[in-house]
Amino acid sequence: MARLSGGRSTRKGVVELCHLTSLAPTVYFDGRVGYLDQMNEEMRDAARKRIKAKRDFWNMVVAFVIIAAVMNVVWLMSGYRSYYWPAWPMIGFAIATAFTAFNIFGPGRKPITDDDIDREVRKMGGGGPPHSAR
Repeated sequence: MARLSGGRSTRKGVVELCHLTSLAPTVYFDGRVGYLDQMNEEMRDAARKRIKAKRDFWNMVVAFVIIAAVMNVVWLMSGYRSYYWPAWPMIGFAIATAFTAFNIFGPGRKPITDDDIDREVRKMGGGGPPHSAR
């Protein structure tokens, strides 16, 4: 029998949809942590990684602004204003920031679904039924 945190028992593998959203983190099957707990934890891990990546990106932007400001102050204080040398490191840092932003916020950052995997397997000639039909 499946045990739900509210003390209700249902037939094995059957969970009413109205209870699914509120009990998803606490669904157990035969005393073992169920699939929903595992899926929830995987989603939380993925969310943690995305949050860390976004925070690291914004830290990189702040560092870029500070470093650019310092380089410009050094350039202005040096008195040599005919050649703007801070442009070169700023261009390099801007390119690195753009690639990082694309990696974090770009179109390739959506989660990989079972449909994506099935589509790729079919492209590779694996055929077989789609994941949802198994």
